[in-house]
Order: sequence, then C-alpha cells, then structure tokens
Amino acid sequence: MVSNLPANLTQIELAPGHKRGLTLNSPFIAESGCWGFVDEYSKVINMHLLGAMITNPITAYPRQPARGVQIREIDPGIVLHTGLPNPGIHKALLKFGKKWSKFSCPIIVHLAVDNPDEVNECIYQLEEQDNVLGIELGFHHHENPNHAAAIIAKAAKGSLPIIVKVPFENPETFAKLAQDYGAQAITVTAPARTTIPDKTSWFEGRMYGANTFGIILTLVRKLSQTMSLPIIAAGDAHNNDQVQTLLRAGAKAVQLGSVVWVHPSRVNLILQSWQN
Repeated sequence: MVSNLPANLTQIELAPGHKRGLTLNSPFIAESGCWGFVDEYSKVINMHLLGAMITNPITAYPRQPARGVQIREIDPGIVLHTGLPNPGIHKALLKFGKKWSKFSCPIIVHLAVDNPDEVNECIYQLEEQDNVLGIELGFHHHENPNHAAAIIAKAAKGSLPIIVKVPFENPETFAKLAQDYGAQAITVTAPARTTIPDKTSWFEGRMYGANTFGIILTLVRKLSQTMSLPIIAAGDAHNNDQVQTLLRAGAKAVQLGSVVWVHPSRVNLILQSWQN
C-alpha cells in the first residue's frame, strides 16, 4: 500500500493549468521503451490499473532497428541500443490508433522528433485521436538545449499536454527548459547512457535495471523543491518500497520500466497497491 499520501487522494493531475488537463486514476505509468506500442503485455499485466501507458518512441518518419549487437548484460541489468524502430507517425496511427482509442487505460504518445517542423506534423495528427491524453517528448542525451527549447515551445502551442523526459546527463537544464517553454510536467529521467567494452570494439546504449535509483531519488527531491511542474519519476523502480520512496520524495507519478521484463507479477502487485 502506498504510504504517506493524502487519504482522500484518488486521482493525479499532471497538467493542472492546462485546458484539457492530464488526469490519471493511478500514479503508475508504463514507461516508454519498455512496454511496446499498445497491448503487448495485456495478457500478463492488469493494464486497466495503470494511470497511463506511454508508447515506445514514435518519430515523424519510419525508422528501422539498429544494426549489429543491440543488447549486452551488465551487473545489474542490461545495456540496450535499438535505434528507435517504429513505423512513423502516420503508419503508427493506422496500425495502433483503433487499439489506443479502445484501450483499458489512457495513452500518452512518446515523440522523438528532430526539429520543430516535425512537432507540428506529429501533433496535428494526434490531437483528434481518441484516448490519447498527452505527449511525452524525448531528447538525445547530448541534445543542444536551445534546439530542445524550440521543440518544446512548438509542442506547447498544440492542444495536448506536454511532458518533457529530461536526459539523464543534463536533467536540471532540461527541467528548467520544460518549465520556461510551456510543458505541463517533466519525467526524471531518461535512462542513462553508457559505453562498455565489446570484444575488440565498444558498445553504447541505455542502461536498464542498473543502480541509478539513488541518483534519480536525489534529483526528484531536489527538483520538487525548486520547480512548480509536476514530476514523474523514472528511476527504474523494481519494487513497491522504491515506488513509495519516489512518491514520498515529491513525485506525482512513477514510471515502471524494465521491471515488466523480469518481474511482471510484481508489476501487478504494485498496481494493486493503489487500489488497496
């Protein structure tokens, strides 16, 4: 059971100043990059208990999977490089739109765009999509802050609430950009990137399940004291105690990531804790 939270709290509002709002019935959100595009885990997870599901990253145009080795084990966890494979926004709507509209929890679409013009192209197509309640913007780990600011500002002119998933490598700068340029919430943070030796070469990717929980917890506590935007914690929490700690530290919601790969039954227990 989630502790130290107001007893009468039954809904979570992630966009209190937005005309549409972004109201969830649970603080638990499926993290982008871990759960697929819509219903891949529906047979093992009680998806209706999620506050929302964030899709795998979707780009303006189709992208193919990365070539070569895509995954390496580390202790603890994995390093993953995918290349963000997806069908592009137009085909994604054709392929997933009907499922999104009838899905058992709200959908937030994660967009990975390269410039403000692509923002317009994607958001225009998403604004009338049933059951899509918001957009999460993802950025490359070495994204230029000025370039990111232009993308956030353009996205904020649309009618859907905007969440900025701040890079692990530059969280405070991007959190401030989100607040200054019109986003409604931030996700702290995107998975850290690392480079590890791979036989005679090197392998680079995002770390999942690695021991970054303490760093994310520190950031959530710090940013919750200095920012007015709601914070969604993405610290790769793998148990209910970690989830509770992030909520007590100031997060309004918690994204569940790689835990769905290794402990799907534990995910159900976490989701049910809110109902209890």
